[in-house]
Amino acid sequence: MNARLALSVLLPFLALALQWLLWPWIAPFVWFLFFPTVFFSARLGGLWGGLASTVLSAGMVWYFFIPPQLSWAVDNPANLYSVGLFVIMGYLFSDTQARLRRAQRNTETALAETRIANERITLLYQKTLELDELKSQFFANVSHELRTPLTLIMSPLARRLAATGLSPEQRREDEMMLRNAWLLYRHVSDLLDAAKLESGHMVVDYARVELTGLVRAMASQFDSLAREKNIAYRIDAPSPLAAEVDGEKLQRILLNLLSNAFKFTPEGGCIAVRLRAAASQAVIEVQDNGPGVPANLREAAFERFRQLEGGAQRRFGGTGLGLAIVKEFAELHGGSASVDEAAGGGALFVIRLPLHAPASAVIQDTASRLDPLIDHQVVNELRLPALNPVYPSATQPGANAALVLVVEDNADMNAFIADALSPHYRVACAFDGRQGLERALALQPDLILSDVMMPLLSGDQMVQALRRQPEMLDVPIVMLTAKADDDLRVRLLKEGVQDYLNKPFAVEELLARVGGLIGEYRRSKARLRESEERLRLFIEHAPAALAMFDCDMRYLAVSRRWMDDYFLGDRDIIGCSHYEIFPEITERWKAVHRRGMAGEVVRAEADCFERADGAVQWLRWEVRPWRTADGAVGGIVIFSKDITRYRQA
Repeated sequence: MNARLALSVLLPFLALALQWLLWPWIAPFVWFLFFPTVFFSARLGGLWGGLASTVLSAGMVWYFFIPPQLSWAVDNPANLYSVGLFVIMGYLFSDTQARLRRAQRNTETALAETRIANERITLLYQKTLELDELKSQFFANVSHELRTPLTLIMSPLARRLAATGLSPEQRREDEMMLRNAWLLYRHVSDLLDAAKLESGHMVVDYARVELTGLVRAMASQFDSLAREKNIAYRIDAPSPLAAEVDGEKLQRILLNLLSNAFKFTPEGGCIAVRLRAAASQAVIEVQDNGPGVPANLREAAFERFRQLEGGAQRRFGGTGLGLAIVKEFAELHGGSASVDEAAGGGALFVIRLPLHAPASAVIQDTASRLDPLIDHQVVNELRLPALNPVYPSATQPGANAALVLVVEDNADMNAFIADALSPHYRVACAFDGRQGLERALALQPDLILSDVMMPLLSGDQMVQALRRQPEMLDVPIVMLTAKADDDLRVRLLKEGVQDYLNKPFAVEELLARVGGLIGEYRRSKARLRESEERLRLFIEHAPAALAMFDCDMRYLAVSRRWMDDYFLGDRDIIGCSHYEIFPEITERWKAVHRRGMAGEVVRAEADCFERADGAVQWLRWEVRPWRTADGAVGGIVIFSKDITRYRQA
């Protein structure tokens, strides 16, 4: 930089020497070589180099070339204007070059940063591709590894159920295990299919299929469910329609769409399945009058792992792959899948499939079929659980056994927990958070066992609502969670949950924790009852007139002496207002009560009180506040003694 600045200062001297030699030929153009000199000096030295060159050049021209030469005198004022104009132009040259240099530096910096950012983005993209590939391989490997133990669970269970001699309880347990094994198998199959689709290894096994029969057969699997939910269910398919498609994949498409429709259609709603031919395509429509899909989420609905109902309050479980598999299976056939708003509200899913396979495809005569047990499994998942089913057990608890409320939206898990508890406790069940809240307030259980993720009201929201009710403040609550989330556990404990269990859990651990909490709760209630009884006896038999009031001046406890001194006889005044019992109480006494409610101790050695019947009593009294466990004033206690006869003596 210093060399460039020195060269920019040297240029005026070189211009002076050259112009002096050429002066006889270029006179009278005094600025002939100095304008380019200043321009190049500014290019070399920037602002300061250009300004230095401008000043030197102006001085040299003035002295050596402006008449009279070799003198600082000026015989023509116009020459001064030319010097001034040159200086201004020199400054503008210098400033412009400085700005250009700064802009160039900024551009070079921005380009360098952009190159670095592009390199990072490229690396991140490559890393993302690698991670996607690893994820797909992981899902595929895990899915394959899970299928073997699942087969070894499901096959013996199916063989066991086919045999005779099982008791009803054993059969019910085996059916529950097999049902959930099939559910796990279906989720594993979805993950494996997603991995195959992502890696491009999913193939289409084309076969000649009669679409009308296939659609009707698949749709009929949901007939009984439609009747149970009082849903108007219509299947509209034309006369036989032949197509070349992958039969099993088409069944999966229909199964996922119908399952989705029955999940979100309310009782008394309507669902329609329609099949029609349009040009060289088969068009399958599944329509419902449920909540529908918002317009801004209709594309996202088909994304993998996307669940439109998220969070702890989602009503239905699953992997979030159902609609993604529908779309990708349709696209594998060269078709499409879309969702729109149905006429009258709800969702309208439309599947378009070519009627003919590609020319190069191998076409089988018989299509592969989806395992019918999967159909039954899907339908059973959608059935509504009973509000409070009866769970048989070898030993029935007595009428005085503790009552446990189980709040769990999964019907099998709800039944399993209730079955484990029923030999030891009375059990009531609820299947969502809102129902759990209502049943807890109605039944006043000794313990609540609740899941976290539930529809309508999540488990943590239910706990918050329960803890706002005074009668539910001390009821122990145990939360069941499938999430290994330390923050969630800490938050639940802060919100008043006594304990939590991670799924899966051992029945012995469940019984131990429930038993410990119920035992402590009942001991606490017994100690409280004993304390209340001692307080009642103390107040009732106190030698002085004594009464305990809440903040609204309703009687909480009263001594026998109080009843006698105030001529109340055997009236039951607990819960009654003091001001209704004694309407003659003046504003002065009410002010004393308010002072007590404010936390003040008020007393008098002798005070006159005129009763409604005209009788006069002299009282020695004291008003004291009593406080709740959190230190707040809960009401007042009034001690009084009738000293009328001493005053009249």
